[in-house]
Amino acid sequence: MNRKLLLLFFLFHISFLLSEEASHEVQPSTAATNITVVGTVFCDACSENTFSNHSYFLQGVKVQIM
Repeated sequence: MNRKLLLLFFLFHISFLLSEEASHEVQPSTAATNITVVGTVFCDACSENTFSNHSYFLQGVKVQIM
């Protein structure tokens, strides 16, 4: 009888933990990220076409000059 109660107790806790884990799934964000960078823009590399091995482009970035 004691083993049956222990097994039942164990199964109850396992099912509880699995249901808690399933309810805490991370939902992907649908909001767009906006980042404001304040500073100086240097366009020498672009205007002179002098890119180095360390140059890289940021995909999908929109720049607004005010």
